[in-house]
Amino acid sequence: MTAAPLRVGVIGYRNHAARILDVLGRVPSVSVDRIYHPTKALALSGATNEFAELLDCAAIFIASPNETHAEYLQALAEFRGYVFCEKPPVTRPEDIAKIRIPPERIFFNFNMRFSLMARAISECLEAGHLGRVLFADAFVSHGLAFKPIYAGSWRSDRLTHKLGVIETVGIHHLDLFNTFFGEAVSISGAGGVFSGNGTAFDAGRITLTYPDGCMASVTTSYASPGLSHLRIVGTDGLLEVNAEHIVLRGPRDVFDEQGGFVLPPVLREFDPPAQGLYRDSLERSIRYFVDKARTGAAIDRKLYADSMSTMRSIFALTRQLDARA
Repeated sequence: MTAAPLRVGVIGYRNHAARILDVLGRVPSVSVDRIYHPTKALALSGATNEFAELLDCAAIFIASPNETHAEYLQALAEFRGYVFCEKPPVTRPEDIAKIRIPPERIFFNFNMRFSLMARAISECLEAGHLGRVLFADAFVSHGLAFKPIYAGSWRSDRLTHKLGVIETVGIHHLDLFNTFFGEAVSISGAGGVFSGNGTAFDAGRITLTYPDGCMASVTTSYASPGLSHLRIVGTDGLLEVNAEHIVLRGPRDVFDEQGGFVLPPVLREFDPPAQGLYRDSLERSIRYFVDKARTGAAIDRKLYADSMSTMRSIFALTRQLDARA
């Protein structure tokens, strides 16, 4: 006997919500029954302006602007199904209290957690290929701030997007580093508006220190050409990730003919997925969530704890930048 499809509702319909809808359309045994917008009459199957109609679904995806997440999470406090909420869960420390859905039924989508990048880092750390990690650096950018759609969007307004690109793009790699190295013991950052469009940061950098001494940085931009690059440097090896390859190099003691240190040879290569690291991770995240919602199994509570750790880091950065303003 074939199981009934998982009935899903989605809050949001374009940009990242459209990517989520596309993935859901390719996941077996999922039916997107409702697509909610508070005011717009959408020409989409299942579109509704009635929030109560979402509550008939077994799972709800929150893919609306960041500042609205707290409102929707609060409205879903008594919802008995599963909730998938895009990062960040909320944008203000006081709004954490509005999250009353049990950890085993809520999933916050910090997208790099399920990526091939994360799996490569995990394997290299567990096998000891990197030794003690000294540095972890990520650089992620693309030119969204120069697109016509950007200037009038919530992403360009610092009132609705307080940390700008740091909050929306950089947060994924901050979360990735926190997941592997523990909650940062110090964090600082800076941001600027370089495109001339809007008031929210369209470029920013975070620097972090971790409990074991690892030093990290996350540099991100909406105002430059597309680039995705990550490097983890340890005492015994190097892990480099970009759109074309994931490469582990080692060992430390590799020399040229004059006895000088040189770049170590490749020990292992990981083939990146054809659709790219980000989209592959998004699909894996959604499939993980759908599997839990369909079977009624508990979502790993560590994912919730890691999310709160990342949010504490983001709130610490926000306080620091506010004090400078």
